[in-house]
Amino acid sequence: MNRILFFLLLLTALPSLAGVDGVTTFDLRPFADEKTALRNPDKGWYIHYYDNSIEKYGVRNGEFLAPARALELIPCLDHVYLRLAWSHLEPEEGKFNWPLIDRVIDSYTKAGLGIAFRISCKETDRKQYYATPKWVEDAGAKGTHLKNAWEPDYGDPVFLEKLDRFHKAFAERYDGRPNLVYVDVGSYGDWGEGHTASSSRKDWPWSAIKAHFDIYRKHYRKAQIVVSDDFIGSRVTDEGKAEMLKYVRDSGWTFRDDSICVEWFMKHLGPQMRSPELFDAVWEKVPTVLELEHYQNTIDADTWKNGTVFYDAIVRAHATYGGFHGYPEQWVAENRDYAVKAGNKLGYWYFIDRVDVRRKGGDLALAIRWRNQGAAKATVKYAFDIILSDGKGGERVFRQDSFDNTAFRPGESATTEHVIRGAPPGSFTLLLRMHKGERPVYIAIDAAHTRKDGACLVGVVSEP
Repeated sequence: MNRILFFLLLLTALPSLAGVDGVTTFDLRPFADEKTALRNPDKGWYIHYYDNSIEKYGVRNGEFLAPARALELIPCLDHVYLRLAWSHLEPEEGKFNWPLIDRVIDSYTKAGLGIAFRISCKETDRKQYYATPKWVEDAGAKGTHLKNAWEPDYGDPVFLEKLDRFHKAFAERYDGRPNLVYVDVGSYGDWGEGHTASSSRKDWPWSAIKAHFDIYRKHYRKAQIVVSDDFIGSRVTDEGKAEMLKYVRDSGWTFRDDSICVEWFMKHLGPQMRSPELFDAVWEKVPTVLELEHYQNTIDADTWKNGTVFYDAIVRAHATYGGFHGYPEQWVAENRDYAVKAGNKLGYWYFIDRVDVRRKGGDLALAIRWRNQGAAKATVKYAFDIILSDGKGGERVFRQDSFDNTAFRPGESATTEHVIRGAPPGSFTLLLRMHKGERPVYIAIDAAHTRKDGACLVGVVSEP
């Protein structure tokens, strides 16, 4: 469809009401679209690509999930999550197996997706008995041989020295990449979750955990750091809880919950989150993360509940990112509509309800009524342009440097006001565009009223 025909069709559909004092109101509510999946930056679903294993979920029967297929399958997909044991990446001291993850990173980032990491030191699968490499024990690090794994002494100085050197090398290679979404503190507890419920059931003291936190803070100067809520919520005593929360907040870190729909929690706590207060402490400033229990487990235990538990957790935690934790083909095939609904809800989700325009001489004053229907605030400030088009290819773009979308709170409406000096004479078409560089931030309005660059058509502003 050519541009002129596009505008002619749209202008017949967009109502405007001439009001008092020369104000023209464009009501966009009839065109709001809650059904279309909007793949917007800095929010949405993530894939558990390596999931405490290098054999699932982005790998199945030796076949790797290609980025194009992942984007085709998963609505609102934002990034891939690589969670695997330290021993896979440093099988010998100082010798790193970066190709294991670079193959995934390179292919997915070229497709415009982000990456996130957790490197664990303790697994529960006998095939990964030494999640911390065995050479660390051989170097003198203390630990305990359990039935299914070697559990390090998380406060042991030899263990911490080797861990520090690994993260120094890892951060030098990956920290600061523009496609890095976050890094989990994964060096303490079973699967890096910050608890020892499937091993010694011992709480290491705050001093030991602080040593781990300090390693991450020292080496990851640019990445968003994420901490499992189990670091605090699973502790038997209150020792260290207040200190951990203060450390996370003061460092600008955030929380994730790895336990949504886990059978034990559902039986003992019901469907509510265990530690929502931790998310209350951080969500206004940093994105929070949720993880669904292994999807097949939720089906077997009847804890999936058609996704209602996870959706409620998205809202309660003001979550920006969510992982469904399973093979993408199965999960999306059984939950396509839910994937769209929850994917849009994660993070911000912007609607424009109305635009009031006053034209006086060469000046144009706009009042734009926004609505954020997502679960969270955006934590990134996006560019915003007001575009005046003659419908023939000629456009004037007015960048609104004072615009701040991070002020749009979830579940609330807000009005922004703008003044354009030197608007062109005659009639022109008004469009609004939010973007992050070249990438659009799509508004939830139907496709017929959205240009390819993400610009939202408002209507024709006529000569006064």
